[in-house]
Amino acid sequence: MHKDRTGEGDMVRLRIAAPVGLIAAGALILSSCSPAASGSATTLPPSTSPAPSATATVEPTPVVSSWTGLEWSAPVVPFPTESSWITEIVQWRDGYVGVGGTNAPLGSGLGTVFASTDGLHWTITFQADLPEGWYFDHLVPLGEGLLAVSNMRGISCPENASPCPPEGTDLSNRLWYSDDGASWTQIDSPSWRAALGTGAGSLSVVGGSEGVVAVALSGDLVVHSNDGQTWERIEGLPAATGAIIRDLAAYQGRFVIVGRDGEPDPFSQAGPQPPPGIGRPAAWISDDGVTWIAAEVPGSDVAGGELRAVAAGANGLFAIGINRAIQDAFEAPTSGWASADGRTWRLVGELGADLPDTELLVGDGVHMVILGSDSPGSPTLAASISSDGAAWTRLTFSGTTTLPGIGQWNPPSGISLVWALVVSDGMIVRGTGAIPAS
Repeated sequence: MHKDRTGEGDMVRLRIAAPVGLIAAGALILSSCSPAASGSATTLPPSTSPAPSATATVEPTPVVSSWTGLEWSAPVVPFPTESSWITEIVQWRDGYVGVGGTNAPLGSGLGTVFASTDGLHWTITFQADLPEGWYFDHLVPLGEGLLAVSNMRGISCPENASPCPPEGTDLSNRLWYSDDGASWTQIDSPSWRAALGTGAGSLSVVGGSEGVVAVALSGDLVVHSNDGQTWERIEGLPAATGAIIRDLAAYQGRFVIVGRDGEPDPFSQAGPQPPPGIGRPAAWISDDGVTWIAAEVPGSDVAGGELRAVAAGANGLFAIGINRAIQDAFEAPTSGWASADGRTWRLVGELGADLPDTELLVGDGVHMVILGSDSPGSPTLAASISSDGAAWTRLTFSGTTTLPGIGQWNPPSGISLVWALVVSDGMIVRGTGAIPAS
């Protein structure tokens, strides 16, 4: 998922149309869904589909989404330009809580917590002093409360300082906890600092019934905690060549990691970048965040081969990735895979041909939504929905005509799609750019 950290962003509210025309509120440039879409979904028990060596399989009861369309709100600008920005949001009690940052004087950073009742209009409820360029990057449920996790961008040192950073400097991502979404306390966790070390880099973090898992993207670091205070570093995801993590999701009480079994991408400091490392699409699953097994994922050993992003629906998981050789690590995903249980995956088609063209893939454990071009190369936004990753339904649009554009920084609407998330009654979508005058 792409994230905008410039401080600029436009929010729109959407509504999801049910087959019978019912409508419920949604949320940022927002779409909202019908009561039937969120209220009728069945909570599935944890899958008992076995690892390859087991024999028994229980088929889950299918859940079919009743979303047929998105009714978009008019876009709003939630913060003054170059002021604050939101990186992640969770639906919390009667509203929403978000985390991000606020531009601060040179030499400091401000981790910021926001609150909203409608997903469009936000107030700052808490700020934490952080090192320069740091902000709150992730927000996940933890027990009865919320855990906020900062980014990590290093430490600035005075000119000619040696050593830099000074010995004993804490370079781990910062942790904060709240039991009400409003009052926050920093977590001092030696085991978190020890588990991350000094080179974790960019993290992905998810929460589930079995605690919290954080992974280092583009590496193989996995850490787990039941309470946010005591953390365990998990060594060695099973892989033939090497595990390289690209994304992480929680699914029916489990955790799923997707990425590559193969070589890391080489980097050159001079001239064009070499082709990506050779690898094949890979996934790993865990019932507790501690013990991980390799999933069965069909795919080819090619330059850049990998699963790049994953989302969870009511009836399964869907991942997008690379299944043919590419020359540039930033090339768009080529293919889609689906899985009912995270253990066994199947290749379900090519993006933009058999499957919708994909710019963003998001899900809430019930609905999975692809936001992308209405046709490959078009700047016009389209959305498709699925509960299992195999069958996708195109959603109709109504409401405002000011929609985010795809694939360019200056689309006709003036707003470029940045990120999105699914909430129980719709979607929150964020773009960056200028709202056209009405």
